[in-house]
Amino acid sequence: MTLADRGDPRLLGLGYAELLLRDTIKVTLAPEKKGLILKHVVYEVTSQRFGSTVQRRYNDFIALHDLLLQRFPYRAVPLLPPKRAIADAQFIEVRRRALKRFLTLVARHPVLSEDKSLAVFLTFNGTDVQPRLKELTKNVLDEFMTSDIVHRLDELVLPDTTVQFAVVREQLHQVLLCLSQMRDVAQRMVDRSKAAAVDLLIVGKELATISNISKLESDWGTGANPTWNQLHGSVGTLQNLFAPVHEAYSEQSLHEEEEVLEELTLFIDLLVAFKELCDRHESGVVLGHHKAIHRMVKKSTQSSGSTIDPMKQAQQLEHRTQFSLHCVHLESQFVYAHTDALVAILRAVVRLQTEGHAKLGSLWERMQPTVANLIPGQPSNR
Repeated sequence: MTLADRGDPRLLGLGYAELLLRDTIKVTLAPEKKGLILKHVVYEVTSQRFGSTVQRRYNDFIALHDLLLQRFPYRAVPLLPPKRAIADAQFIEVRRRALKRFLTLVARHPVLSEDKSLAVFLTFNGTDVQPRLKELTKNVLDEFMTSDIVHRLDELVLPDTTVQFAVVREQLHQVLLCLSQMRDVAQRMVDRSKAAAVDLLIVGKELATISNISKLESDWGTGANPTWNQLHGSVGTLQNLFAPVHEAYSEQSLHEEEEVLEELTLFIDLLVAFKELCDRHESGVVLGHHKAIHRMVKKSTQSSGSTIDPMKQAQQLEHRTQFSLHCVHLESQFVYAHTDALVAILRAVVRLQTEGHAKLGSLWERMQPTVANLIPGQPSNR
């Protein structure tokens, strides 16, 4: 179903919930085969929509991205993560997440998701998907050349579209800056939970180590103070109580990473893609088209035998500019539809902190009786 099939072609006509239902993408590291040393990372890509699981390399993602950009220069095609010759485990994980976000945004997009290249990428079994994708690039026409609304652009692109475009572009740029700051905060939140998990694991191990230190044979060092001997014998029991707290912080960090940090980054990826689209429109489409019109008109005046119809060429270029504005209008709606994600993210933050602190509070509370009775007969501070 095309955008026009849903009614007014100027309206996206899809809400956030509908976009989420279009597909669910998973990208995981393919399990290593015994005895086989690979020079590249292989990803296992799963699509719920196509019911498929395929193996892809990073270069396969590049081929898909380049094809989409060639076919849809007037759409917010998401960026790919950078390539690195030598990749460590952390970089591979960061890139895996980024590749998942890239495919998720493409699969949600009402236009990009319907292109044959995505279906080939998600369903073709085999390691030679790049030649298959390259076959699609032969004599490929961009979206403008195959659109059935070109003859209606004068009515679809209203006189104030350029002004509205500038306003929306600036607003979404400000949103991008704000969410980038929020992502940094979310990253620190995740890091704090991970660090707390590690710290408590260390505390538990060190307490166990203390309990295993050999006992003193005399009271020469303690001066008959019984605290050390009593503490030495009982402190080891705390290790088992610290372990659940460590696990709770680890679990908290995973939820914060998946439900807050990753969702924020996904939204940011979309905003960056929209920013890139706006830049292409302003520099590559409008400015480039105006220069092309000037060159063709100048050439036609210099050569009376030229077969170029400058007016026809100028009209086509003007239609391209209008088509670009029309697409930017729809892409902005695609971005704004994702503002519902911000609501879900904020709800996730509140829920995770509420549930997480409640669970941690319960675990610390469970530890209190043991700590209070480390020294028999000694009154606790509480």
